[in-house]
Amino acid sequence: MQKWMEGYVSDIDYTLNYYRMLDPEYINSCLVSYDIKPIDIDEEFTYCELGCGYGLSLLFFAAMYPQGKFYGIDYNPTHIAYINNIVKKVGLKNIFFYEKSFQDVVDEPSLLPNFDFIVFHGIYAWVNDNNRDNLVKICYQHLKPGGVVYNSYNTKPGWLVAEVIQKMIINFSKEFVGDSIEKIKKVIDLLEELESSNIGFFKVYKAMFDRKFENIKSSNEHYVVHEYLNEEWKALYFPEVAQKMKEVKLDYVGIAELSNAYLRHIIPKDMAKYLSEIKDDINYEFLKDLFVIKAFRKDLYVRGISNKLNKYEKYKYFLNKKAIYIKNVIPDEFNFKIDVGKLEGDKRIYKSICEELNYTPQTLYELAKKLNISNEEMMQASILLFDNNYIGFYTKTNQKIFELNRYIVENTLFEKGISYLIYPNCNCVNKFDKVFLVFLDALNKGIKEKEKIIDYTKRNLMLNGFTLLDDNNNPIKDDKKLDKKIREYIIKWEKDILPIWKKVGIVTKKTLR
Repeated sequence: MQKWMEGYVSDIDYTLNYYRMLDPEYINSCLVSYDIKPIDIDEEFTYCELGCGYGLSLLFFAAMYPQGKFYGIDYNPTHIAYINNIVKKVGLKNIFFYEKSFQDVVDEPSLLPNFDFIVFHGIYAWVNDNNRDNLVKICYQHLKPGGVVYNSYNTKPGWLVAEVIQKMIINFSKEFVGDSIEKIKKVIDLLEELESSNIGFFKVYKAMFDRKFENIKSSNEHYVVHEYLNEEWKALYFPEVAQKMKEVKLDYVGIAELSNAYLRHIIPKDMAKYLSEIKDDINYEFLKDLFVIKAFRKDLYVRGISNKLNKYEKYKYFLNKKAIYIKNVIPDEFNFKIDVGKLEGDKRIYKSICEELNYTPQTLYELAKKLNISNEEMMQASILLFDNNYIGFYTKTNQKIFELNRYIVENTLFEKGISYLIYPNCNCVNKFDKVFLVFLDALNKGIKEKEKIIDYTKRNLMLNGFTLLDDNNNPIKDDKKLDKKIREYIIKWEKDILPIWKKVGIVTKKTLR
């Protein structure tokens, strides 16, 4: 019998993260930016993530979009058991997880329905060639006409030197004993020594090696294990991936990075000179990858592109939305990073938009008229502000969001505790320090006075063996110092976090009553 992990790391589970780019609303916004008709997510729709890991993104989507049905596939039983427990506790009825391999899904097509969305994040570069083929086959078997596929993966040229590092890590790890994390720690120590040798590869590619190696050392150990200790790992060139997808009737649309999607025609003159000579869309994208040294692609494909949207239909999609400002402070400068560099927003326009939306939620059409700016200016500004988490789009609140948030704060200090909350008023998700979540847990339990919140937090930290760190990153053991640290947290919480939570519906009048 073939090993179930097929060269993939299985002794260490994956990280517990939320990925915003998988959000149906975010994907739809990207499609509209490419003039493609979006999936109707106001009515019932179907969504599948292949290689979902712990399935945290799906969990949040199921609470945010009760009209959708969400399916997660992962071969690791630890992942599926963990997330199924939360689904049961919260009582979500529109989400389903299967502990299956991609081959299982291909061999049993009746297992899954057909989907409006099929996504696989990062996994395409982490599995073997047979499973890459299986991912594409599943799209062929289960994607509806007009449906969309999201496929993200490590790509070249950005991974050219990192590819060598990956081979060093996986080969040198065989010199050591222990589990995957222990091996990673020992290999990193070895690479530190090699880095300082200034010989051969470590001399010629020093700058690129140093940059990537620093990134590895600062990354979550569980992520590093899955990224670098994977025997089947393979960085891919965009044209070879696009060709595979094309063979099963999937047309390339663009990348799932909203700012880059909308501003794709903004190209520096030195690049534009060469790109303008490229006629084929795939080669155009490939050359652009070479210019920006792309290391990770987030590609969107559609199964059959019908009539494209005109600019008025795009205006209608974006500007009919009611927006809300979701930060605590409005900055004086608005600088946005895009693939080809940086973009500076007009301070007068962007600050006025943020000030208005901070005062009251309103549609972007209404706001454009009030501020006397064009629809095009408003659409560009709102896309950049939305993509960079300055604003969210107001939505009808689902009760399951409150129930999921409540479950999270009650369990945040446990092993693998989740640190994200959903903003009920606008279907945004954000990560918070666990101490802030304990404060929210106290509020939910009717504890309102500051001193009682502090006592509740101290007691819960100690009961769960959760240690806070001092300014030098040393564990705080002294009771007075711990009390002082929690007081510092609560001052920041009251000043920077609680006002946002009130605005976006995490904390309601009922909570504070």
